[in-house]
Amino acid sequence: MFKKILIANRGEIAVRIIRACRELGIRSAAVFSEVDRKSLHVRLADEAYPIGPAPSRESYLRIDKIIDVARRAGCDAIHPGYGFLAENAALPRACLDTGLTFIGPPAEAMESLGSKTAGRQLARRAEVPTVPGTNDPIENLSEAQALAQRMSPVLIIDGDMRKGSVAKALGIKNEKGLSTVLSGDHDFSEATQKRGPNLWVLPSGPVPHNPAELLASQAMKNLLENLGTNFRHVIIDSPPVLAVTDATIISSLADGVLLVAARGSTPRTNSRVQRIGRTRMGRSGTVAR
Repeated sequence: MFKKILIANRGEIAVRIIRACRELGIRSAAVFSEVDRKSLHVRLADEAYPIGPAPSRESYLRIDKIIDVARRAGCDAIHPGYGFLAENAALPRACLDTGLTFIGPPAEAMESLGSKTAGRQLARRAEVPTVPGTNDPIENLSEAQALAQRMSPVLIIDGDMRKGSVAKALGIKNEKGLSTVLSGDHDFSEATQKRGPNLWVLPSGPVPHNPAELLASQAMKNLLENLGTNFRHVIIDSPPVLAVTDATIISSLADGVLLVAARGSTPRTNSRVQRIGRTRMGRSGTVAR
């Protein structure tokens, strides 16, 4: 059992880990940027240490600072939470080099599965069945059309309502799309654009104020349930769609779902944060000044 764990994260993520440590009798050490000095996770941890300015690239993403604090605090393990350094293979390697335990997968697993396309290639090499699709990222409309000819009819859904990457990549209008369909402003048929004989695209639509809630809504589930009757394959760009949707609905789609990644992208997790209620954790910890 660990004696003290450094939590390389902040906010609700860190709070949950601190609570788990408290239940297991393990001391917790938190880190914080200048802007997070008064955050709940800082008050609840047994110890807390400053690691730099507000920008994450100067604080929470600095592996050297994280390792330095862990050593100074006498920690024997580091928990990355999710986000920030949780999928950075350099952190478990740095832990290994300094005799710390990294609570998470080894660096080799991160590198093999950190990219959706790399993970798909690994699955095929291991002869693990995968849904129909490509082993490489689709980078332009002509590649998407060629895939559609082989898998027709195909629907591409842009699930990243913050960036609208599919609309940008394919050069299509984004005035209406997934966000307006889920909010009830447009019908599915109105928002979907035909881009070839067997290819349709549902762009992300205007950026809503509540993208996570829309993706987790009953409207999203109903949409996915009904797609299988008209489309042989559904290509979903952006893992957040899957992160907030029941796997049973995804598996019910006709022949499967193809995930398409932009080159160099890595999977993201569901970032919806539950509201923090009144805490019963007991006394607050010590904040290093």
